[in-house]
Amino acid sequence: MQSDFILQVITSSFVGFSASAIIVWLSKQWISERLKNAIRAEYDLKLETHKAQLKAQSDVEIEKLRSQLNLVALEHDVVFSRLHEKRGEAISEIYAHLIKVNQCLSEYVKSIEMAGEKPREERYNDLADAHKMFFESFTAKAIFLPEQTARKLEELNKAFVQTGNQFRLIVLNPHNPSPHQMWNEIGERLEGPVKSSMRDLETEFRRLLGDKSSGNGPPIS
Repeated sequence: MQSDFILQVITSSFVGFSASAIIVWLSKQWISERLKNAIRAEYDLKLETHKAQLKAQSDVEIEKLRSQLNLVALEHDVVFSRLHEKRGEAISEIYAHLIKVNQCLSEYVKSIEMAGEKPREERYNDLADAHKMFFESFTAKAIFLPEQTARKLEELNKAFVQTGNQFRLIVLNPHNPSPHQMWNEIGERLEGPVKSSMRDLETEFRRLLGDKSSGNGPPIS
């Protein structure tokens, strides 16, 4: 009987100890899980807060960059507008002088002279004055033109000078027994390459001024 009692006590003690151990373990697990959840929640909150801060900073930087780009674009538009305005003025002035030189040269070298018109020597002086004004205008404002356009004007200017000099020094040379060959060559040059170059420049000037549909332009008289 005593041994049974002792065994019962031992068994009860073991069961009680096991139950207590289980309760302690479960308590630890619960506390651990609560701590994990609390830490995770705090981490998630900090992470979301950090993300929000980064996004806010990013939005601010993007807005600053957008403002800077808009400012640069505005400055570029202003500069381009001024350049286009200056280029338009340069083209208008140079083209007016160019037409005048071409007309004066044609008048100077023409073979048929009408009664009452200026003598050829006066027409030469008109040509010299027109060329001087063209060259001064082109030299001063070539910077506003594309390099390719400036080169075309230089080549055309050489053709004007060469044609005028050949006519004055060869065709009008009283010691030249046959001036008509050079006279014919000059006429063909003015009606051919020079007129073609003038048309090309007219087309290029229109394009530079914004006319995208420009063709060869009207014939040059």
